[in-house]
Amino acid sequence: MIRSVWAIWKHKASSNDDPHHEWCSIKYCGYLKSLEKGEEYDHNKHRLPLGIMKAIRPVFDELAHPDTLKKVINGGSQNSNESSHAVLWSLAPKNRYATGVVIDLCAAIAVLSYNDTTTNNDTDSSDESDDSNNIDSNKSIQENVNKGRNDDGVAYVSLLCQFFL
Repeated sequence: MIRSVWAIWKHKASSNDDPHHEWCSIKYCGYLKSLEKGEEYDHNKHRLPLGIMKAIRPVFDELAHPDTLKKVINGGSQNSNESSHAVLWSLAPKNRYATGVVIDLCAAIAVLSYNDTTTNNDTDSSDESDDSNNIDSNKSIQENVNKGRNDDGVAYVSLLCQFFL
């Protein structure tokens, strides 16, 4: 992964006189694609000036640091939104049409599921009333989700699915 991070930096720093594409992948590198086809490649279209490359180098140093890369190993994410969005899009894929109600439901389930797996519930479940798992059809999805926030996430998601599907 370190090599991939630096491949991007070297790719953007390359010039016609000094190309550095030895770590690039032919999948995205126009220079390597041009070499394969026997065509000339002009770096000036996509090259960043040396001053900018020097200014952004600390960002690449941080991205390539082993401690940073440990966070994203095995498909992890540095961005918590990425993880919650992944839950949402697994419930309602972007390539399928869904109504607003379905998206609202999937968003509520994604938030509930994400919160349930990323936080520790320190609440005493014996204090909860018996109707905490019941869905009120007169309330909005968000009100029902908020009502069930401290409930067992899997059971609540199951109830939501039964109610709407």
